[in-house]
Amino acid sequence: MVVTKVFSRQINSVKDKIWEIICAIRDELDDHLDAINQNTNEMQSNYEYLCELDSKIEKLNERLDKVQMMVEPQPTVSDIILTKREQDVFFILYNTNDKIKPEDIAKKTGLTVPMINKHVTNLVYKGIPILKYVSDNDFFFEIDPNFRDIQSKKGIVNLNI
Repeated sequence: MVVTKVFSRQINSVKDKIWEIICAIRDELDDHLDAINQNTNEMQSNYEYLCELDSKIEKLNERLDKVQMMVEPQPTVSDIILTKREQDVFFILYNTNDKIKPEDIAKKTGLTVPMINKHVTNLVYKGIPILKYVSDNDFFFEIDPNFRDIQSKKGIVNLNI
């Protein structure tokens, strides 16, 4: 019986030590969890701030494009001569009342996306104000609405389509 009491005390002592270790591990894990939650909240806050900055930068770019349109002299009818493919791309951009992806232009023209991008670059180089937008890693194009109005009134770009 004495052996059983000694053995029982040793078992209880081991149980107490194991319980202390488990409590220490739990406390340490709780501390880690708190740190992870704080980092997650900070990362979320930073992400939201970056999204807000992206939005503001996009608005600034739009305003700069409008200012540039006002500062630069407007082309006349004889100033802009387009190739057949450039006319195709211009026609789609001109007749789209909203932003359009290069992939959608490619589907409508039968050209590849790199060719669409090249033709858009050529149009911009020739003085046609095409606005470029980025949203969720997608690119969108749109003809400046002011230019669209001028084109409808004065026919700056002669379309032979």
